[in-house]
Amino acid sequence: MRFEALAQSTYVSIESYRKNGETVRTPVNIMSDEDKLYCWTLGDSGKVKRIRNNESVNLARSDAKGKVEGEWVPAIARILEKQDEARSLSRHMARKHGLIYIIGIFMFRLLCFLRGTRLLAIEFSPV
Repeated sequence: MRFEALAQSTYVSIESYRKNGETVRTPVNIMSDEDKLYCWTLGDSGKVKRIRNNESVNLARSDAKGKVEGEWVPAIARILEKQDEARSLSRHMARKHGLIYIIGIFMFRLLCFLRGTRLLAIEFSPV
């Protein structure tokens, strides 16, 4: 499977690396825009910590529970730290996906508020 084919998926499993090299797989809801993929996550999540240490990840089509349904594709992950980047992405995705996206992002922001963390976007690019 090629990176571009992942854009047709609703969920992908992210395989990221701990400092000791051990892999951790995490399912996420994915959004596509042009030649990149995006997901939203809590700022204090394990995947954010792992990506900060190693931007190399593997992605595979999966179901919501993380059961892999395709082959692994190497990618580069980048955490969108700048608020203007995340805001711009959010506006664009709201126009593209409509009310479902708006409700989902509202729930994510509420969870962040309750946990005392911030909402971050992760951008995935092909290797």
